[in-house]
Amino acid sequence: TYNTLEETSEAAISALESLAGLGPKDWAGFFSPSGVRVFATLCKRLPILQNVKKVSIGKTTSAAIEKELKAQAEAVAEKPNAEKLLQAIVQYDAAH
Repeated sequence: TYNTLEETSEAAISALESLAGLGPKDWAGFFSPSGVRVFATLCKRLPILQNVKKVSIGKTTSAAIEKELKAQAEAVAEKPNAEKLLQAIVQYDAAH
């Protein structure tokens, strides 16, 4: 089992702030709607995060991206696993 934390920590914010230069070549991967909600909260504190491309694990998570971030996922995994998520990123990057 796992436990989803639906809040952001100062440690997470500090770690993200240290990633200077995040932009359109970078990706944020989403495995759940709750992860999208946490990311949306982080975007309020770190607007640079809005510039990254988004990849989701499936339709439900893509819908959360649309609702919470007012954006479309650039890529969606064919199956809900990390391998297919990475494959979706590679395919998107190859086509663009």
